[in-house]
Amino acid sequence: MKTNKAESRGGAVKLKTRLDRFMEKRTAWVKPVWVENVYIASLVVFLVITILSSYFVHRDYFATDYIRIVKYLAVLMMGIKILLFDLRKYTLKHLILLILALVCFGVSAFISNNRSLLLTYIAVIAAFGLDFRRILWYFLLAVGGLFIAIVFCSLIGLVPDLVYYRGEMARHSLGFIWCATPAIFGWSLSMAYLYYRGKGIGWMEVFAIMVANILLGIVTGTRLECACVLIGVIIAVINKKDWFGKEKRVGKAIRIPLLLFPIVLTIVSFLFAFLYNASDPFLNKINTFSSSRLSLSHRAVSEYGLTMFGNNVEWRGMTDLYAGTATMDDYSTVDNSYLSIFLRFGLVCGILVLFGYYLLVRKVIMQQDLLLGMILIIIFIHSLLNPHLVVLVHNAFLLLIANKTMGCVNG
Repeated sequence: MKTNKAESRGGAVKLKTRLDRFMEKRTAWVKPVWVENVYIASLVVFLVITILSSYFVHRDYFATDYIRIVKYLAVLMMGIKILLFDLRKYTLKHLILLILALVCFGVSAFISNNRSLLLTYIAVIAAFGLDFRRILWYFLLAVGGLFIAIVFCSLIGLVPDLVYYRGEMARHSLGFIWCATPAIFGWSLSMAYLYYRGKGIGWMEVFAIMVANILLGIVTGTRLECACVLIGVIIAVINKKDWFGKEKRVGKAIRIPLLLFPIVLTIVSFLFAFLYNASDPFLNKINTFSSSRLSLSHRAVSEYGLTMFGNNVEWRGMTDLYAGTATMDDYSTVDNSYLSIFLRFGLVCGILVLFGYYLLVRKVIMQQDLLLGMILIIIFIHSLLNPHLVVLVHNAFLLLIANKTMGCVNG
């Protein structure tokens, strides 16, 4: 029996080796920089269309079949990059894992009628073997440039600035469909920029980041993103002073929390959602503090439950209420990333997402990249109250999962 298994494995390795040599000969003339440029161009198209068709106030103009085809073509180019240039760089073990994950995400996309996680998976895997700093720079240019353009157009009246109200407080959307969106973009872009600049960040840059996010917080009526940026800026300043490098105890202190954070937060999220009871004073205080997120999570978990490959979920949020397309009885949304992923895409895909982050965190610890480690902790905590843990336009660090961890080249 063992001999048969060894022979089967040996045959698979030989077949992979032959295919690798065949593809290497056929693509030897292609320069690596060309491959990277095609990926970056495809990624930019993917990001821009995602923002315009999902977050922009005039998103209906961009949610057409033609625009969707362009987005799928961009992802197809990433897939071709994987097939032609990446497969031969993977170990057999990683290759099998990637194919199984692709099948799982594909099944989930079909059952949930939501292809976002599948498309994100392809974009993440295609980032393997490329210069992440260069990718991050173009990410900042594309997402940051479009964000600034939309906000500017809303300020001069070219696009509508929708105004929502929390009591008597006006909350401006600045050209986006929901008022919290600008602050979330400001936060996510700030995290990406702080990491991109690293120890080279200047004091004027730090000051500008804080002022911009404070203004966004005031105009949009948000608090969490501003607090997260403040923590990120403090960490960046400490990193600039090289305190992390001198105090190895800091690195040791965050190892276990960093490894366990996503798993523990997932368990805690489900535990509180299952146990929520409106008559419990403690849970009621948490629900009030989280703007009714806990009661909404309890309702969603009770309604959909955990399935292997997800549910066809249609969240009805505040934008639907203000638009008059939903009533309070219809109101159903989950802002907790961990619950949202497991409820929408299923148990299998949820575990795969956590496993991907586990691989990234382990590599971060091995490389002692403490700035990235602390930024990831901020993202994990922020994801308790916002559903953007696996949304690429809000989380450029997703691209590091394959870039840092997969295949024989990156260890």
